[in-house]
Parts: sequence; C-alpha cells; structure tokens
Amino acid sequence: MKLLKRTILVLSIALTAAVVLAVQAILVLNADIVQRRAQKFINGLIPGSITWESLRISPLTGRVEITKTLLAGEDRSPIAGFERLEARISLRSALRGKLDIAEARLDKPFCLLELDGDGGLNIVRAFGIRPKKNKAPSATAGLPGFLVVGKCVLQKGRFGFTRPSSNFELDIGDINATAGLNFKNESGSIELTIGSGYFNAKGRRTDLKRLTLSSAVTGGMAERLHLKLQTTASDLSIQGDIEELFRNPAFNIGAQYAISLSELHDMLNMTRPLDGTVSGVFRARGTVNNPAIALRGDYSGGTILGNRV
Repeated sequence: MKLLKRTILVLSIALTAAVVLAVQAILVLNADIVQRRAQKFINGLIPGSITWESLRISPLTGRVEITKTLLAGEDRSPIAGFERLEARISLRSALRGKLDIAEARLDKPFCLLELDGDGGLNIVRAFGIRPKKNKAPSATAGLPGFLVVGKCVLQKGRFGFTRPSSNFELDIGDINATAGLNFKNESGSIELTIGSGYFNAKGRRTDLKRLTLSSAVTGGMAERLHLKLQTTASDLSIQGDIEELFRNPAFNIGAQYAISLSELHDMLNMTRPLDGTVSGVFRARGTVNNPAIALRGDYSGGTILGNRV
C-alpha cells in the first residue's frame, strides 16, 4: 500500500514538473529577444528570410497569435505572408497527439508565386530546396486523420502566379472563405468568394468579376456543390455532388454556361478571329476515367476562324 502511495506521489510530482516546465518554455518563447534570435537562426539556414512582428502563445487557453509574418525571397522580394493569424488549439487533443484547431482566423494572407525559365519556383528557392533527380515514385499518402479544424475564417486574401518567360500572369484578390474539416471522418464545409482578379496571357487580359464556391462534405461525399464564375463577358454555373471525393471521385453535376468566344480567343492567345457567344447546358456523370457527358449549346453568331457565321 505504501509502495502504491509513493508511486502515485512520484508520478504526480513528475507530471506537475512537466507541466511547469512546458508552461515555462512557452513563456520563454513569448519573449521578444528569444523570437529575434529564432528569426536570426532560421534565416541563417535558408537563402530567403522569414520575419514576424510578434508571436504570443497562451498555455492555459491554447490560443496562438502571430502578426505581420513575411516570407521573402533571395532578393528580399515578398513571396508570402499575412497580417494576423489567431488560432485556438485544443490542449486535451494535443496531449493525445492530435491537432484540433477549434477556431482560426487569418487576415490579409497573400502568396505571390513566380516560375522562372528553368521551371523553378521562387518559394522553393527561398527555402533552398533542390529537386531530387530520378526520384522514385512514392506511395499515395493517406489523409492526415490527426487534423481537425472546427472553423477557419480567411479574409481579404490575394494569390498571384507569374511566368515572365512566357508572358503569363494570374492575380486574384478579395479572397474570403469560411471552412471546417475533419479528415478522419472525411467531413467538412466551405464557403469561398473571390471578388476580383485577372488572367493575362501574352498581353491579352481577361478580367474576373466574381467567383463563388460552396459545398458540404459528409463521409467523403461533396454535397450541394455550387460553383459560379463570372468574367466581364462570360458566365458559368455548376451544381451537383461528388462521391468518393478523396479516393476515386465520381461526379454527378449539371451546368449552365454562356461563353464569350472573344474572351476565349484572348485566353488561348489565338491569331485567327473568333467572336460571338456560345450558351447552353451540360450534364456529366461518372469518373474522370469513365465520364458520360451530355452537351447542348447555341451559337449567337459571329466570326469563327475568319469565317462569318
């Protein structure tokens, strides 16, 4: 009996000491001088640089806040960053080896990718990562079942992609989203809107007016999927469901479209004249490897490859 009491006492003391040390370590991480040294150490390992204004971790509530974070390239040009990230992590789940983010908020994130003439990305170069040659194909990774996000809100985001050697540029902004996911149960939801943007191919620009996407995922099935895309002169709307979303997607979708051929002409950088509008509906069922598609369309009249229709 005495041995049992002593064992319990020792375990209690050890657990208390571990908790105190963990809290103390987190408090040390909150110190500005420690964070500055951490940034200096990290930036000594990579060609680019990573900076942040402040990092605050609350060991009692599981709340994490990071402000004004920036990843810059070798030439110190900005690649990615955000104004503020705030998240609340479940400490109970963390002790069981799971990352359960009860809620998170990301303000003004951006990512500006650039592909050089050799096919190298600026974000890869910033971390000093060199692609391995003759790399053996790896097995398909499973879903990270340890990750759960109750609710994540993204506000005023921006994404850009350019390849100067091909005179190609994509830039979308005013990105807002609310999402949640549970990989273990293969469930979640998303509400996404993009309020502006453009696509530029060899000097021919197409403007994006608005894009919206919404869906709920239950048991690996995307339900009530709705996607709407509007450019200056074209409109596309898709509704439906997708089964086995994370394995072998099988879709059952319908769409209505009105496509400006002059916009398509500019996007594909065609030389022969092409204009007018094609509108109609289509229905698609099956898998990517075995689809069944029904299409109906009407042409308003115009010029196709130099011929008046």
